[in-house]
Amino acid sequence: MVDQLPPTPAKDQLMERYWSHVMQCTSCSAALKGMRALEVALQVASVAVVGFLAVAKGALVTSVAHRAAVVAAAVMCFAASRWLADFIEKTFYFQDYVHAYK
Repeated sequence: MVDQLPPTPAKDQLMERYWSHVMQCTSCSAALKGMRALEVALQVASVAVVGFLAVAKGALVTSVAHRAAVVAAAVMCFAASRWLADFIEKTFYFQDYVHAYK
């Protein structure tokens, strides 16, 4: 049985993108690096905004509407960072392809 094919690799190993392309492509690796930096910046911004509100305790942001807007901005930054993390995973690492959903 010398003429047998090698075993089929696992789906995630077969369809991974990072080691097969992103690592060698300067454009993709630069884009990944920039998006990771943006993800961290969004997370830091959301924590910093909440920390600012906790420290200020109404001294700088007196209006309830302004506080609500600042909290909404923090939530939006955090949600954007989570969306970006999911986008990075699907675009640069692995995205499962299910024919039934396409």
